[in-house]
Amino acid sequence: FKIIAPEKLFKLGDCNEDPLLFAPIGNDNFYLIHKWGNDLAWYRKLISFPYRKLETLVLTIFLLSLMVTAIIPSHYISAEINTSYFSGSRFLLLIWMGILFCGIASYIFFAFNKSLSNISWNSRHFN
Repeated sequence: FKIIAPEKLFKLGDCNEDPLLFAPIGNDNFYLIHKWGNDLAWYRKLISFPYRKLETLVLTIFLLSLMVTAIIPSHYISAEINTSYFSGSRFLLLIWMGILFCGIASYIFFAFNKSLSNISWNSRHFN
């Protein structure tokens, strides 16, 4: 059997660092027998999707800004009374929302990522 766990000697106080029990099935493949905690919940894959690659982050920011721009009514965007739904003002709002969400994503990255030293950047391990 193989146990994948944090190096903190299986102290299970943190739900993000719970161990997984695997059994070898040959050819360097393993079968998951048991998991402790809720590390493998269905929503974790959805939450971590934007952080996979830079392309997925840009795609998520674009889709989020597109959704927010589509939801906002036309009379909040333009002062004109009879404005069509698809106008230049809505396109400018889309660009502004994209810049806003890029700024928020950058702030969240630098505010919550504590690994900004040279040792952390040159480490073989991500966390």
